[in-house]
Amino acid sequence: MTLKQAIKIVESHNKWRRSHRMDRNQPKMVDIKELGIALDVLLIVAKDYTTIYNMDKVDIKPVKK
Repeated sequence: MTLKQAIKIVESHNKWRRSHRMDRNQPKMVDIKELGIALDVLLIVAKDYTTIYNMDKVDIKPVKK
């Protein structure tokens, strides 16, 4: 799985998870196995990134809608 694919899967999962609609336009839940693989890919990249840039804390600000 590529990094771009992993990002797309996790983004889709978050849209589904945050959706409060119960209609046909609701995002669909992603395949749980693919979600696990996508998370593994993203964790590998995150660990490498933190090692390269010597980061131990990342400040993430919530997105306002």
